[in-house]
Amino acid sequence: MYQLYEVNRFGGVNLIQPPHQIGDEEAQFATNITYDKYGWVQRRRHTKDVYGATFSGLHSGYIFHKDGKKYVIACAENNIYVNGELKVEGHSYTRYQFAQYGGYLYIINGDEGYVFDGTTFSTPFIAIPKAIPGVSAGGAGNPNGNYSWKYTYYTTHGESLPSPATATVALSSQQGQIGINSDGDYVRIVTNDDYGILGIKFYRTVAGGSSYLYSFSATNETINDSAGIQYDNVADGSLGDSIHSFGAPSKSKYLAAHYDFMFYAGIDGFPNRLYWSNQYFPLKVTSTDYTFCGESGDDITGITVFGGTLIVFCKANVFRVTGRGEVYTQSGVSYRNWVVSRVPSAVGCTAPYSIANAGSRIYYCYRDGVYAFDGVTSIKISDKVDPIFDDFTGEVADNIIGKYHDGKYYIIKDIRD
Repeated sequence: MYQLYEVNRFGGVNLIQPPHQIGDEEAQFATNITYDKYGWVQRRRHTKDVYGATFSGLHSGYIFHKDGKKYVIACAENNIYVNGELKVEGHSYTRYQFAQYGGYLYIINGDEGYVFDGTTFSTPFIAIPKAIPGVSAGGAGNPNGNYSWKYTYYTTHGESLPSPATATVALSSQQGQIGINSDGDYVRIVTNDDYGILGIKFYRTVAGGSSYLYSFSATNETINDSAGIQYDNVADGSLGDSIHSFGAPSKSKYLAAHYDFMFYAGIDGFPNRLYWSNQYFPLKVTSTDYTFCGESGDDITGITVFGGTLIVFCKANVFRVTGRGEVYTQSGVSYRNWVVSRVPSAVGCTAPYSIANAGSRIYYCYRDGVYAFDGVTSIKISDKVDPIFDDFTGEVADNIIGKYHDGKYYIIKDIRD
């Protein structure tokens, strides 16, 4: 059983109308469809109906307009439907986030991501490697000197951002052994079996160098069959192209299009990083193009554009990201002019799916209730219904969802045992 509350357009909780007790199907429908001024996905009694198609487990949705056409995106259980037609089958059940950029719809949830062009779905998002394998000297071979490695995941669409560098190991006409450290301990190569990832590309320095050049590739199957250990016997003179400083964006939980950039956050292993894409290229991210919002433990829980400013919610704080990404140079290094500042009179968001942009304010839930944010201050507006938050531990809660539609903010909370 769920409870449905209303908040009016002036920011107050409706105290005359008691909360509605609704069932599982009604809750799934009411909380997970993204409404807009053109209407919303319709539901028939005892079914979830989109353009005549019936679904079970509807958990996310969006209405996408392109070239005068309307596309109703329905994410039900593991599948994605467009106007009732199955388009993506058998993947993540997790709730999706959506953003439009340049006539394309970007769909992402931390586990996987898609780009929809009105006809087809592509899968250009790739996880960022974060594990660092051990390295040591192997048997006789070509490399001779001090070396270190980086690696990327690759798919049919391209490569990920590079991993951190391994330790440096001294080789005396020996192969580089990747997956065992210099103490003989196994620190194996970690493959990634995410949908679409085919394997790993390894990049290595020349002896005593600092630039990373292509050395060899291995499929996930090859690496797993070798127990997470690979050997590099490529001579320095046979190394290939330099590792890219950019790659496909990672599979983040949150995204927002802002000016000519796409912003990404909620990346596994990097909970406080806010990445931005190359200007005009939302699917190309440079490895150094990120900033931090929140301290360790104050993870990012959502991003949205409000009044021409990017707003970043963390578990305990709210941040503004101002500027338009102009390039400036300092000490010969070029930077994007994004300025991050904490909003001192705002509290954070501990329910990522409760964030709803109402135009003049943002509604969201913190651990003790519902707040309205006007760009400067967060005001608590839910005193009369605070008991629904009594069992909220303060950790990030996915069971509290909010949507703004037709002047009202709707909250759904799962109250099942």
